[in-house]
Amino acid sequence: MKFLRRIFFLVVMTISVSHAEDDLSALEPSPESSSSTESIVIKSISDLQQITPYSSISVIQKRYLPKTFRWESNASLSATINHTFFYLAGASGRFGFFLREDHGLGVEGFAILPPLFKGVTNDLTGPPNYILPTSYILPQFYGGLYYKWSPFFGKMALLDKRIIYFDTYFTLGAGVHKVLDGIEIIKERIKKRALKVENERPHSLLAGSSSPAFTLGVGQLFAFSQSFALNWELKWFYTVVRYQKGNMHTPIDLNFSLGVNYYFPEAGYR
Repeated sequence: MKFLRRIFFLVVMTISVSHAEDDLSALEPSPESSSSTESIVIKSISDLQQITPYSSISVIQKRYLPKTFRWESNASLSATINHTFFYLAGASGRFGFFLREDHGLGVEGFAILPPLFKGVTNDLTGPPNYILPTSYILPQFYGGLYYKWSPFFGKMALLDKRIIYFDTYFTLGAGVHKVLDGIEIIKERIKKRALKVENERPHSLLAGSSSPAFTLGVGQLFAFSQSFALNWELKWFYTVVRYQKGNMHTPIDLNFSLGVNYYFPEAGYR
């Protein structure tokens, strides 16, 4: 029995030693792993792909430009880009407050400079046509309230040298639009040129200069600090105009603006 116990003990020890050698060999670095640990010099953002087997890198972090409980002011240059007979440009401003990161309320206003004739207007009213458009409404001033929703934010590389943080937002608003009778403006201009049109009407057909209006907008802002940002915005104006005879007209103006945003007080982090 003692002899059998010694044989059993020697067999167990031999098996244990062989397993230990296998474990040690598994810990030795392979040629493939040693080659992958070579130092990599990062010179540009695109070089980051060399340190990971994935095609892209995702970083989860807070918004660079926080807006909760902060005021927002904006000043922009604006232009109505869909008018048929006139060039319309001016300025706009906005002042609001963000109750949450994605939701804000405020007031905004637009002012349009005196209109300029387009080439088609000169051709229509000048010789040999002498034709006056039948109906047209021009925006002059707008003031109203708006709700702003900012559901998307992100960042992008600018010329592979700088990271720009951006927000995409939508606005919904309502207010009062002061409008002009574009036909009356055309008549004044052609009288200065001593022209006479065939279908000239005696006076303006508008029942009043102020009309209710509704707005819908989309835009983006690009933050260069936690207080300043550049923005663009595309806004639809849906105005309800009433004529003296009781008829209703709903001109739709498409406005494009470029401006600067300022946020205060200072951000609470970073």
